[in-house]
Amino acid sequence: QVTGPVAQVFVKDGAKVKRGDLLFRIDPAPFRVALEQAQAQLAAAKLQTTQLRTQAAGTGADITGEQANLAIKRNALGRQQALLKQGFTTRSDYDDALNEVKTAEQDLADARARAANAHAALAPGEQPAIAQAQAAVDKARLDLSRTEVRAPMDGVVENADNLQIGQMAVT
Repeated sequence: QVTGPVAQVFVKDGAKVKRGDLLFRIDPAPFRVALEQAQAQLAAAKLQTTQLRTQAAGTGADITGEQANLAIKRNALGRQQALLKQGFTTRSDYDDALNEVKTAEQDLADARARAANAHAALAPGEQPAIAQAQAAVDKARLDLSRTEVRAPMDGVVENADNLQIGQMAVT
């Protein structure tokens, strides 16, 4: 389950132990580091999810802004159209207003597409990146707990002299 050098031995041959007594400890340092790394990955996944939610929330304001801009451009086009019929503006000014409406329509479509992408990035329920990072934290925590080898039952210790500090142990 975990492998590492024996860091401490707590029993001797012939010692009586009860279930759950600590027999020996494998060096926990690399397992603590693995846990810290997994916790950092979890924090990064949570931050990324928060950023995605913030981005998705901001896209609603973008759409509203683009809708307002389009309404202004359409009003300007309507004025240019009325002025053109009365002969008080040029065809060039009317064409410019028409192009501004088309640009505003495209900007609104782009804002809607960004919103759709932002919302699609947020999976329903827990984000997969968070779930994966949480699983890594859980595994690292389990591995760290396995560096303490405990007696599985009451009994008498045998072959404890074979446990030497620094010797590689597999539990």
